[in-house]
Amino acid sequence: MRWSAIALTFACLPFFAARGAPKYPDSTGWVVDAAQVLTAGEQGTLRQIASQLDREGLAQLAVAVVRSEDLGDLSRAEYAVELFRRWKLGHSKQGSDGLLLLFVTGPPGKRGLKVEVGYGLEGTLPDGKVGALMDEAAGPHLRKGEFGGAAVALASALARTVEQAAGAGGSLQDRGRSARAKSWLAPGTAIALALLPVAAIFALFLAFVLAYARKRIPGKEANVLVVVSVLTCLPGFVGLVAANAHWLIWALFLTIVLAVVDVALYLELQESQCPRDGRWLRRRILWSSLLVEKSCACGYRTEFSFAPGSGRAASTHRTSATTAEGWKGGGGGESGGGGADRQY
Repeated sequence: MRWSAIALTFACLPFFAARGAPKYPDSTGWVVDAAQVLTAGEQGTLRQIASQLDREGLAQLAVAVVRSEDLGDLSRAEYAVELFRRWKLGHSKQGSDGLLLLFVTGPPGKRGLKVEVGYGLEGTLPDGKVGALMDEAAGPHLRKGEFGGAAVALASALARTVEQAAGAGGSLQDRGRSARAKSWLAPGTAIALALLPVAAIFALFLAFVLAYARKRIPGKEANVLVVVSVLTCLPGFVGLVAANAHWLIWALFLTIVLAVVDVALYLELQESQCPRDGRWLRRRILWSSLLVEKSCACGYRTEFSFAPGSGRAASTHRTSATTAEGWKGGGGGESGGGGADRQY
C-alpha cells in the first residue's frame, strides 16, 4: 500500500509541475489566439481596430486568448500583468499607453476576461469604466461562449472611449494624433516659425558681406538685424517643436553655422574700421616681411606680423606719430495593475 502511494505521488508530479508553470504565448501581432477559438474574420477586425489606434498614436491594443491551464498557478490578474510586461505594450515607457485584453477559455461560469491598462491610459480608462464596458460589451457574448464576438465588441468599445477622450482633449499623452491632426499650430505656421531664425541670420550675413564688398562699415540696419535675429530664436524653437519634422534639424544646424560666420565677419569688419575716424582701413600684405599693414587717410597706420610662432595676440604693433591711438583689434511601457477582471 505504501509503495502504491509513493508511485502515485511520483506519477502526479509532472501534472503538478505543468500546472504550476504558466505558459506565455509569443507576441506575433495584435491578436494572439493560443486557444484557437477566433475566426479569421474576427481576427481581421481586431487587427484593424488595433492598427488604427496604433497609427493615431493613441494606444497599443493587443488581444490574447489562452486556455485556463496556461495560467499555471497564477491568477488572471498576475498572468495579465506579466504578459503585458513581456509583450512590452505601449509606444514608450514614458507614455505607457498599452492595453491588453486577456481572454481565458473554460466551461460556462469559468470563462475569464482581464483588461490590463497602461499607466498612461488610466485617466481615460479607470477601473470602473473598464468594468462597465466589459459587462456591457463582452459579458453577453462570453456567457454564450462567443469569444470572438466578445473580443470585437469590447475592443470597439475601448477604442471609441480612447478616441473620444483624445478628441475632447482628454488625459492621453500628447503624441501621435495630437501632434499631427490635433496640433496646436498649423504645419505651415510651425515650419515658417522654425525657419525665421535662418532667414534673419542669413539676412545679417548678406549685410556683412555687402558691407565688406563695398568697404563700408555697416550702419544701423546691421544692429536692427542683430536684434531681429535674437528675437526670432524663441518663436523659431517653438516652431521647431510644433512642426515635429526631423528635416528641420538641418535648419537648426544651418542657423548655428551662419551665426558663427556672422560673428567672424563682424569681428573682421571691426578690425577694418579706423579707431580714429571710423573710416575703412586700407590693407596691404608685405609677404617678404610677413606683415599686414593697415592705414587710413587720416594718417593712422598699424601693422602686425603673421609669421609662424608670432601669434596675433603677441604680435608687435607700430603706430605712426600722427595717430593718437594704437592698433585696435576685435576681441575675441508599464501597467499599473488597474483595469478590471471578470468571470462569466
